[in-house]
Amino acid sequence: MALLERVENDLHEAIRSRDDVVLRTLRMLKSGLQRAEIAKRPEALTEIEEIKVLRTEVKRREESIVEYLKGKRQDLVDKEEAEAKVLRTYLPAGPDENAVRAAVSDAVAKTSASSPKDFGKVMGLVMKQFGANVDGNTVSKAVKEALSEKQEKA
Repeated sequence: MALLERVENDLHEAIRSRDDVVLRTLRMLKSGLQRAEIAKRPEALTEIEEIKVLRTEVKRREESIVEYLKGKRQDLVDKEEAEAKVLRTYLPAGPDENAVRAAVSDAVAKTSASSPKDFGKVMGLVMKQFGANVDGNTVSKAVKEALSEKQEKA
């Protein structure tokens, strides 16, 4: 079942159960998916593109949480966290941190990366390997750690 269909089914359930947080979140997600679908016409969205839209929505919530924390708006932080939690239920289970670190180590070896200047090469190779199944922030953190360790040893 396509993500949009699943969202629509869950949206109907949220309407029936009067779950305001889920209802509001799924409406925003559905809107985002429809915008992406319209932009890509006449072709339909692939599963990877749907996941990218979903990750974008989650990332927006996470960025908002950081800003609301700076502004000491705990009420809005709670709202964004609740929405992000709903959205994360639709994300596919990605690889664990150990698998990401192993892939980063392989990519560092393949590209002969030796300093943080090679970040883009390593990051690109790892992201290509995992596709939309991994969070870019997780990969970025692992790449930075691996490259800084490598530079310290040199």
